[in-house]
Amino acid sequence: MRWLAGIIGFLALLIVLLPDLGAQDQKAPPVADAKEGDKNDPEKKDADKADAKKKETKKEPDEKVVYGQTYTGRLKRLDANSARDFTIEVSLPDPAKVNALNMWQANEMARIATRVAPQQRPQQMVQYQRDLARKNTEVYSLKDVDLRFADNCKFRAMFPPTEYDDKGRVKVWKQKDLNALKGNSKLRGYPADFDRLIVGQTVTVYLAKIKSSKGETASKKKNSDDDDQVKPEVVMIVVEKEAPAPK
Repeated sequence: MRWLAGIIGFLALLIVLLPDLGAQDQKAPPVADAKEGDKNDPEKKDADKADAKKKETKKEPDEKVVYGQTYTGRLKRLDANSARDFTIEVSLPDPAKVNALNMWQANEMARIATRVAPQQRPQQMVQYQRDLARKNTEVYSLKDVDLRFADNCKFRAMFPPTEYDDKGRVKVWKQKDLNALKGNSKLRGYPADFDRLIVGQTVTVYLAKIKSSKGETASKKKNSDDDDQVKPEVVMIVVEKEAPAPK
């Protein structure tokens, strides 16, 4: 009977060990190569193509305008002969009026200090400030300024051009179209050209910076013989407002 019990125990031990031996014999499934899987993924391919296209696309250089002084006024004349010379009408301080205002200020301050009773001086100073603010607006006069377009002058407008559809109706610009028209430029308004200019428009002109040569002072340049014929050059002109409709 002992030998029978030994056989039964051996069989029981064999039954316990067989599942473990079978599990060890089974090979783990091969791990797919991550890189190979990415290559076969269509979405991954499209994303890689888009990234490559972005890298290939060169960024457009930012437009920059180097300028000195600016004027805003009414476009008064376009020279039909040269296509470069033009005139704008601007409001500028009149030297004679400025001088008269300075004299009035000096006289008023002396009068208040010497001829007005101390208790009345605060009231007089308030009136003086009011008169001064009004007179400051009266020292300006309309002056014609003759200018010339630079060779690389940029033309801009604060509103898009007027275009018509196939039925002759005025095109209504959508925001996406306006964004496309403006592009990546950081300049004011939208791109334009010389043909957008019309006498009577309100424009802002950006004058080129004046570069002084070494050893040459501004006064010497001002007194040069050719200075009367040299007109300030405009590096950019922006149409602010259209000309008023004729009455």
